[in-house]
Amino acid sequence: MVPTQVTQTQKGPPKAAVVDQLGLHFPNREFMQAAEGIMQEAGFGVDVYDPERVTVELYKALPTYGYGVVVFRVHIALPNASIQTDQRDAALFTSQRYNEVNYPLEQLGLSVQRGWISWLPNEAFFVVTPKFITEGSMSDYPSSVVILMGCNGVENEALPKSFVDRGASVVIGWSGFVSTRHTDEATLILLKMMLLEKMSIGRSVRATMNQVGADPDYGSVLGYYPDDKGNATISQLLKSHHAESELVMWMKVFAADNTSARPARSTPPCR
Repeated sequence: MVPTQVTQTQKGPPKAAVVDQLGLHFPNREFMQAAEGIMQEAGFGVDVYDPERVTVELYKALPTYGYGVVVFRVHIALPNASIQTDQRDAALFTSQRYNEVNYPLEQLGLSVQRGWISWLPNEAFFVVTPKFITEGSMSDYPSSVVILMGCNGVENEALPKSFVDRGASVVIGWSGFVSTRHTDEATLILLKMMLLEKMSIGRSVRATMNQVGADPDYGSVLGYYPDDKGNATISQLLKSHHAESELVMWMKVFAADNTSARPARSTPPCR
């Protein structure tokens, strides 16, 4: 679960991540380079997670890295849709092929499930549900701004609420289905508005919609959760993020200092 490019230091510039599971089926090098460039111009150190690194373990560990902005370029599953899951709430795809053996407790508890795509009927993937974000994350997201690029990111409250319950400041996503081309175009504009033009969350979303409009095929639009974060800017949210990141850093130091007396693991922590 190591990103392609890793910013190791906790102090210094704020950090951002792009999780590109969607690149497994719809790679877009131009989008990835442009998104990284915008965030770097805004002063962020950027970590990029290629499709093969988007695993259940990554979703578990991601909040421990202290990202101020996390862009999930991932499929999002819903029941009774072309991209489906076994349970009712929206769920985030991994790139791991599904099997019944791995993550038995998580599967039994419905925090990890199988998801599949209509044009790949014989391939199922592991997906993580809102319950996994709430209960399976190794730490809180420290006031992070989360962008869900896949379909239906904020259509159902359960998924964005799970991130907010684990410390995220705000979650931005689509109200329904969205094409890859449309979400890529809109996300670049959104990042420019928030990070370079320094608009508030609400103004950034509205300005993005004014430029690209609703998805031409499905009619979905960008929204955000919770509603009371619309007037906040990235710089205001990152003030809280910096303080919480410092707390996470000291918790890691404390945990590391107390591992010397513990027995070594007999098996590696990751599958």
